[in-house]
Amino acid sequence: MTLSRDKTAELRVKNLEMIQTIITRTAGYSAGLKTTAVTLVAAVMGIALTLKTSALLLAAFVPIVGLVYLDARYLKTERWFREHFREVADEDWTSPPTFRLELETKSEIGWWNAASSWSIWPFYSLLAALIGLVWFLWR
Repeated sequence: MTLSRDKTAELRVKNLEMIQTIITRTAGYSAGLKTTAVTLVAAVMGIALTLKTSALLLAAFVPIVGLVYLDARYLKTERWFREHFREVADEDWTSPPTFRLELETKSEIGWWNAASSWSIWPFYSLLAALIGLVWFLWR
């Protein structure tokens, strides 16, 4: 069964829209993690200051470590899909798309590369520095 050029182009656009939806969703998750980080750190700092327990203040570092890991994973996934979007957009538009999303084949995008991004390390570093500053001033 052969498809018309219009139908093939329509399928290609749908494929790109599908990939863009995934990119948008992962970026949204990343933003949500940053909001969660601020909320958790503020809550732990508030509890520590209320209970007057400086050691509890150091517990605010725990969610930062976990959220940095998750945020870097989401950014790594987002970067892979952005690269995949470019590949699909550059394919021959006269043939129908495959609609394949084989995430495991793109291993060259590393977690550390994502974690060292300008959208991750400055945010979480400043949050950690704030905790350290409060702890230092309190002691």
